[in-house]
Amino acid sequence: MSAGTVSAAGRAIYCADGKMAARIRRLIVTDLRRCSALRWRIEIGMPALLLYTPVALVGGHPDSTGEQREWAGPELARLKEACNAPFLDLSDKDHEIARRLSVQVANYAMGAAAEHRERTSIWIALTTLYWLERMLDVDPDLLIENGPLHHAVYALLERANKFPDLRETFEASARKASARLGRAFTELELYRDGEGLFARRQPVPAMAAE
Repeated sequence: MSAGTVSAAGRAIYCADGKMAARIRRLIVTDLRRCSALRWRIEIGMPALLLYTPVALVGGHPDSTGEQREWAGPELARLKEACNAPFLDLSDKDHEIARRLSVQVANYAMGAAAEHRERTSIWIALTTLYWLERMLDVDPDLLIENGPLHHAVYALLERANKFPDLRETFEASARKASARLGRAFTELELYRDGEGLFARRQPVPAMAAE
């Protein structure tokens, strides 16, 4: 992840290791338990939030080409819509709580996946996509057909396939990291199958299709 796209507080969570990471994890878990009604919403929005960072890096990097910026713009809009969709019917207070917790979870989990090192945009995207691929076998609700996240995911896959050598460079590392990402979510008591993963959810607010 890039220092230019993460706040100081987010960077501290992302980089935390050892005892500090354990302390941060306990605080996040405590907040998630206290706000358990928001948990399914945070789970639904998390894939889009994780993918937003690599696309923003592509679109906003000083060395990005005009073509890269032009590609990133619509995908960022789709991902932003997918991030916000689970929170649309919340009060302003609950929306802010869910947003804050989502960002903390994303920084903690991706920090653990990245072993607290800065990573390239394609590494972050592939790690997220490989984790999402496995999660869809458990929870297909994470990818709503023809929704904005659905379109963004396939746009990212098409983009990655245009650079097979680059994708191959990060393939093995990202697949291993996707397993660490899954374990980090488990530590935070998210995406837990076997205890009502589907039943505890309410219908997701409608997400506009193209």
